[in-house]
Amino acid sequence: MIADTRLRPNEFKNAFAGYQYFGEKCRISSLELHRPYDPLCRDRASMLKAMSSGGRVGRDAPYVPRGCDMQWYTTQEVCEILGRFSQVILVGDSMLRHVIGALNIIIREDLGFGGVTNWNFNARERQGEKAPPSGGR
Repeated sequence: MIADTRLRPNEFKNAFAGYQYFGEKCRISSLELHRPYDPLCRDRASMLKAMSSGGRVGRDAPYVPRGCDMQWYTTQEVCEILGRFSQVILVGDSMLRHVIGALNIIIREDLGFGGVTNWNFNARERQGEKAPPSGGR
């Protein structure tokens, strides 16, 4: 069942619309990734089960968890949740690296470079300047 827009109004708007690089360079919509529906998962166990048994119906369809839905949080809500802790430690493999990248995109509100870490750039690139071509001066 489609979620009630009055109860979850932020989830029916493209959360990426105000992010850097949204527009001509990147037109992805949060609604292409997640389409809200009811009911919301009531606890962590039901959410994990719904996520692991969900999927896409069609090639370009948004992901749909099975049985209950997960909430899409705004950048402000994500920052409020993370701000409750003095530190957050994420341990995992290469799959978790993608989750961390996505979390950084949401926190930084930057679709172009939000998931990229500074150590992947040289000093000039961090300042927004183009680096000289390889072998050039």
